[in-house]
Amino acid sequence: MTRTPPTVINHVYGAMVRLGLGRGDRYILTVAGRRTGRPRSTPVDVMHSGDRRWLVAPYGVTAASKPGW
Repeated sequence: MTRTPPTVINHVYGAMVRLGLGRGDRYILTVAGRRTGRPRSTPVDVMHSGDRRWLVAPYGVTAASKPGW
């Protein structure tokens, strides 16, 4: 099975958020790049658990979050 690259998923997800489609707890997080200072955006979900909120990446485990230690 061929996997869809996260960048494609991010573009589709981001377009849906900008159009107001889907759930209301979805946002686009934009931060300045560490080296260039250029804005970088990624889609995120805000999950609620009691009185706490968690920022969650929508497509789960990636190579960056699972280094080959």
